Formats: sequence, C-alpha cells, structure tokens
Amino acid sequence: MKNTLPILLLMAGALTLNAATPEKPNIILILADDLGYGDVGFTGGKAARTPELDKLAAEGLVLSDFHTNGVACTPTRAAMMTGRYQQRSGLSNVLFVGRESQKGTGMAPHEVLIPERLREAGYKSALMGKWHLGSQPGAHPMQQGFDEFIGFLEGHVDYTNKWNRMWPDWNRGYEKFTEDGYLPHLLTRHTIDFIEANKDRPFFVYLAHACPHTPHMLPGDPPVYGSDAKGKAENEQPEKYVPMITEMDNGIGEIANKLRELRIDKKTLVIFTSDNGQVADLAPVASAGPYRGGKGDMYEGGHRVPFLAWWPGSIAPGTISSQTAMTADLFPTFLDLAGLPMPSERPLDGLSLKETLLSGKPLPERILFWDNAREKAVRDGKWKLVDINDRKKNIHARELYDLEADAGETNDLAASQPEIAARLFRELEKWSADVAEGATPQPHYEISSDEVSNKPKHQKAP
Repeated sequence: MKNTLPILLLMAGALTLNAATPEKPNIILILADDLGYGDVGFTGGKAARTPELDKLAAEGLVLSDFHTNGVACTPTRAAMMTGRYQQRSGLSNVLFVGRESQKGTGMAPHEVLIPERLREAGYKSALMGKWHLGSQPGAHPMQQGFDEFIGFLEGHVDYTNKWNRMWPDWNRGYEKFTEDGYLPHLLTRHTIDFIEANKDRPFFVYLAHACPHTPHMLPGDPPVYGSDAKGKAENEQPEKYVPMITEMDNGIGEIANKLRELRIDKKTLVIFTSDNGQVADLAPVASAGPYRGGKGDMYEGGHRVPFLAWWPGSIAPGTISSQTAMTADLFPTFLDLAGLPMPSERPLDGLSLKETLLSGKPLPERILFWDNAREKAVRDGKWKLVDINDRKKNIHARELYDLEADAGETNDLAASQPEIAARLFRELEKWSADVAEGATPQPHYEISSDEVSNKPKHQKAP
C-alpha cells in the first residue's frame, strides 16, 4: 500500500531525541470511550476545551490518520490488547450486559495480552477503568495479565454509583466494593496512586476512561442506574457531553503533572486515543470533524479517531504524521519498546510504531480491514471500499472512495472505477477467510447471570 498522504515531521529533532530513549519506558495508554475525531482541540475541534491534551499534543506527536480496529467498544479493545484482528479472538461483536446469548463469552484464557508479555520484561501492569472483554472469571483482567484492576467489567456504568444497567459493577481486583466520587476523578486518583507506588520500576497503565460514553453525567449528579436512582433519567443528555470531556482532560493533566513532579516524565510514554468514533446522533455537540458517520459506521467517522503520543526527550515536539495506523499496532509497539521479541506462535496483524513515533520512519505498505457483520471496509492507500449488507435496513451497496481527494466520503466512485472496486472486494474476501481460519472459539464458561453480578472472590488460576 502506497501512502500518498504527506508526512510532516521534525526529522532532525526526532533523530536527535531518539538517541536518549530509555531501554524500558513506562507506558500509559489512555483510551476514551465514544470520543469523535473532532471532539478534542488538537484535531481542530472547537466545542470541547481540552487544554491538557492539546498541550501534550503540542509537546509530542499526533497521528492524523489513526484508526480503531472496530467501530464499537469490545472489538477495538480485543484487537488492541492482542495485536490481532478481533475476529481472530472471537470478539468481533459488542458484549452486552445480561444478554443471555452472550453468557459466558469473553476473552479466552489462552489469548496473550499486552500485560502478559510486558511482565516478561519486568513490568507491573494495572487496568484502571473499563474492561468490556468478558465478565466471567476466566476473562477477568487479572486472569489476563494485569497485576491490579480497579474499574468495571461491563460496557458502561453510572458515573455516581457505578452500577451498570443491571447490577453494581465497581471492582478492586476480584472483589466488588463501593466508593464515593465521580468516576473520572476516581480513575485519575487511582492511576496516580499506582504511578507513585511503582515509580522506581517499569510500569504499564491502561487507563480506560468511560468518558464521554452514556449515561451523560457530571460531578454531583444523582444516579441514573441502580436501586438508588432518583427517578428515570435520560441516558443521553447532550448538554453534558462537552463538560464530561473537559473533566477527563483535567484528570489527564493531573497525571502528566505527577509524572513531571516525580521526574519520570522522560521515562514515560503516554498515548491517548479513543475506542471508536462519536455517537452520530449527538451531533452537533459530538463531532467527527471533517469525516462522515460515527460509532458503528464503516465510514471514516466510525473509526478514525484522535491519537497523540507524548514522551519528553524521545518524541520531538510538534510532530504531525499522516502515517496510517490502527489500535492493533499498539501491542507490537509496546513489545518493541520493552525489548521483547514478537510472538512466533501466532503472527500479529499490527505493526510496531516505535520508529514512526521516534524518528518518523514510514510504515510498510499494507491493506487494512474492518468488519462489523452489517458492513465491511478495506483501505489500500488512498482507496477505500465500503461494502454494506444490512439486512434489517434492506441496504445492499458497494461504495468506493478516494480519501486523498474526498476525505468526507461524499463521491462514490464504484461505478467509474470498477476495476479498483473489484480488486479491493477480492482483498476483503481473502482477508475474511483468513481471519476466520483458526479463529479462537468463544469459551462459553458455565456461569449464570447471578454468578456474574454477585460473584465471590476468585482464586487466580494456576
């Protein structure tokens, strides 16, 4: 795949800084939830105030063509944690709390995740926030390599009392517990506590924010879910969307300031991105910027998201790169930074971004794919094919876009460029067969809904 988009890089500065790169940097991965490309200042967004993120972006690198592997929560997180397309781990669809057909599903125990590999290099790892890769014991984050976990297992919770739609879902390790406070504030505090406790060793923090996913809530709001909910509140309250982003931004600033205070900022890589695009129905307060669509769509607004990397002394400030990358690239990137070999038993779909982040090295040519069962897409350089097969809406279409000339995907070229459309569709069919072959079957643990919602303390599996 030839990347024809321009790359703006401070090459000399990046190469100079790269010489002082620590051998095993601390890694903080911050993932927003349902945040659109245009919902932050450093991508040109105007609605939300994100001065802390904008400062990190100005002091680091922005990837303007960064994409999620999925267009909703679970699939993207599965690809990010494994470095492989989510279809390979059997998590190509969103896990819904309490849905009978999904009881017992989740990340299989034999899948290898980021924290499990980083442990080999002496890292201590923590998940603060949202998991959403299975709530049964075998899929629990502490069974998947995390040393510490404070957060929620399902897709979203009340920001005040931490109930999901059906039961309390605030956990410390394997135990449920109660804690007063606004969810983003608590995640910031627990993240800082972990950093302070592990400042003298390499650490990995996955800070999986709930913001700005529904229910839209601000500090001091009464509960929306749970036994103490004060009446039936609206799940979507658009007027709170932008202030929620600002609350998250404030917390990220606190974390960056703590790194500076502890004098470990030059030993720490911070990455910020989102798990998919914004909910399109929340427009105009939620924004995909110049792109079409939103969460759940195969158009750019569904999977092109903000991305920044901050690492003082190693990443040159003010760097902007148009290299095309995906969340599955983070797994090999972190292994590369930690000096670990890439797995040989299960090839990765992601590529290491290390040299792109540090010195502006272009990524190898490749074709990228998306699939949410109703729609599929394939990207090769400037060309993107969207294949729609939505039986519920009775929509069947195949659309071709030149993203270099038409980033907003308004001019369908499938009829005028049939050879390109046909070639990309063949690539899509070949990829679909490849990820299906040898895909991990869902484990289907024998566990009831009651066990999930009120599970006792579990012993770690040998």
